[in-house]
Amino acid sequence: MRSHNLQILHKDQETAYSNNTYDQYQICVAETCLNSAKQALATLVRLFGDLDLAESTLQESIKIAKKHWLEQEIPSNPQEWLISTAYLNAMHNLRFVDGSVATNQIAARRYNPTSHQMAISRTELRNDQLCLIFLCCHPTFDVETQTALTLHIVGRLSINDIASAFSMPHRVVAQRIMRAKIKIREQCIGYEVPTPVDFLERLNAILQIIHLIFNAGHQTSFDQSLGQSELTKYAIQLCRWLLGLLPEESEIQGLLALMLLRNARQSLLSSTENDLVLLFEHDRSHWKKNLIFEGRILIGKALNSVSFGSYTLLAAIAAVHAEAPNAEKTDWGRIVGLYDLLLRVNPAPSVELNRIIALAMMHGAETGLAMTATLLQRGLLHDYFLLHAARADFFYRLGQVNMANKTYEHALELTQLEPERRFIKCRMTELR
Repeated sequence: MRSHNLQILHKDQETAYSNNTYDQYQICVAETCLNSAKQALATLVRLFGDLDLAESTLQESIKIAKKHWLEQEIPSNPQEWLISTAYLNAMHNLRFVDGSVATNQIAARRYNPTSHQMAISRTELRNDQLCLIFLCCHPTFDVETQTALTLHIVGRLSINDIASAFSMPHRVVAQRIMRAKIKIREQCIGYEVPTPVDFLERLNAILQIIHLIFNAGHQTSFDQSLGQSELTKYAIQLCRWLLGLLPEESEIQGLLALMLLRNARQSLLSSTENDLVLLFEHDRSHWKKNLIFEGRILIGKALNSVSFGSYTLLAAIAAVHAEAPNAEKTDWGRIVGLYDLLLRVNPAPSVELNRIIALAMMHGAETGLAMTATLLQRGLLHDYFLLHAARADFFYRLGQVNMANKTYEHALELTQLEPERRFIKCRMTELR
């Protein structure tokens, strides 16, 4: 009897193990489909010359792939498998619908697989992916549309996910993407790598979008118990992918380094506040050394290039903070020097404010108050809550508690984001 029970137990364990293994394989298949689809779509857009057709056929191919791969195995090159399946299905469907005209147009694009065999080079695949992201960031679209298209088409994020991440109605995001696709089709917006003259401008737009996605994830993650949001992870993934396509571009290296260095201390942040203030509260022994190491290598490559820009300098500033064992031992003089360079590249008032905060760390809170007062006299940053939060901190450090409290109250009036409001309220509580 005991032996019989043991046999039953062993069979149950084997079944549980088998079920667990199958569940893991299902997850693996789903992830492989998603990652391969991101790369396959770009080539299908080029082959079909139609974004909607590429998306619809790819979606059908994903359904077929999930069933086929679960029954057999994941192919050695799943991206090529998806492209071939989508292409062959599209050719079959178009022949069935309207004869040879549309199929001849597609066939003329020099792709003729006999089964699941590819006739596309790695260079073509890389250029296809580059073209797709350049298409999403075409200058005819505003920043909001560029962001939505990049997340939806390149990142394969659902409209629901995008709407949730940016706190926007589902309908607004869906309409924005639909109108952009109509504009691409009706205006025949080119699916191509821009000319050398337009290349830098378009690349800067792409980097701005990636940084915007990262910041959105960075902000939303403060309300998440599991740490950094999926948007933050995706921005880093997207930047890595772009660097793989353009490995010599210094600003891609700089942006990736900046995001890695910020993520190195991500789990310790408690608000969306300026890093120069919050760094005092960090236990730097918990910072992720591997991300700091990778970020510093990227910065070294970027600074040694022929030219570099804002992202590289911002990353270099973040690296100086990462090198210091604590805030008091930070090389503030070096940070001020980097901000001086940054002001030449990007003479923005927010950059001036960060430079002032660094100078105040070197020369005292009186310097900070005087220089921020000058900014206000010049009509700059009146409605920027961080300027007033910084001034409140300067007042506090000088022992002027009443002025600090009044200035924090003004900063509180200027912000609507809950993490920022919690930060200011916490500071006001400390004053009392």
